[in-house]
Amino acid sequence: MSAFKIKEKNKLSFYFFTFIFIIFVALFCFVIYQYHLLKEENRVLKENISFKISIINDLKLSLQNEKIKYNNLKDEKEAVLKSMQASEVEDYIYSLKFDEGFNKPLLTSKKGTVQTIKKNHIPKLAIILDDIAFFNEVKKIKSLPFKITPSFFPPSKRHPNTYKYTKDFKVYMIHLPMEAYHFARVESQTLETNDSLQTIEERIKKLKKLFPAAKYLNNHTGSKFTSNLKAMERFLPILKKYNLNFLDSRTSPNTKAQTAAKEFNMTLLSRDIFLDNIGDVSYIRHQLKEAVRISKKRGYAIAIGHPRKATFKALKSAKDILKGVEVVYINEI
Repeated sequence: MSAFKIKEKNKLSFYFFTFIFIIFVALFCFVIYQYHLLKEENRVLKENISFKISIINDLKLSLQNEKIKYNNLKDEKEAVLKSMQASEVEDYIYSLKFDEGFNKPLLTSKKGTVQTIKKNHIPKLAIILDDIAFFNEVKKIKSLPFKITPSFFPPSKRHPNTYKYTKDFKVYMIHLPMEAYHFARVESQTLETNDSLQTIEERIKKLKKLFPAAKYLNNHTGSKFTSNLKAMERFLPILKKYNLNFLDSRTSPNTKAQTAAKEFNMTLLSRDIFLDNIGDVSYIRHQLKEAVRISKKRGYAIAIGHPRKATFKALKSAKDILKGVEVVYINEI
């Protein structure tokens, strides 16, 4: 083989191996590039997954916080509703400790002369719902199938619009907070036993301006105030001055309201029965039957309830119980 051919052959071999080497290097670089590209994609994917997991965890935490807030609001709402329920009954029970008649039955009708019911006279029953403070309670009262007399709290920071709701009613009452022997959930501007004539008059004058159509006022709690004869002797003449009648919620078995009323020649009505000291429909129906019994025996009766779920439910289904009596507004007694 000539030197020229050998030289050409070696040259071709060189080009071949060089080409193969370049191809190998290119493939190697491509593989390395793809590896790093895949690695980068995996890193980005992991970051995205981690980010999304973080968002999901944040959402879970946010939902948990919202759930906690909701439960807290629900508990707060229930606590508020509970604080409004059967306050007079609670006050009455505690006030028994300050009266000699500690073992007196809680919900008996007041003693007095039983009136003779005339023939063809239909006994009357006035049902008052105390502690009215919010619009949803107004709507529920309006949905009841007979006359209910609502007794509205004076406006306060917790329920500022009570006086505005009275426009929906022909007859309503003012539910005046008065001093109790012991009551944890004291309303603002509660009238106290030692308040002066001036303080009492300023309070009543303001309430009469806010509730101009009101003719009746009853006590919210008030076991200590109504049991104090001097306090009642200061209080009742001022009511008379502003053309308001007092209805004694009888939160104390030792109330002096009747005694003070006689001194000033004032007619005074009193609660005969509490409907819902137990928040149970069956119990409330039983109390309604007792109210009807008193009404038929004496000619009229006054029952007090509260804006409780069970109370509204019992009243809606009370048509059968109320047969034989006329359910009236308080001014019809």
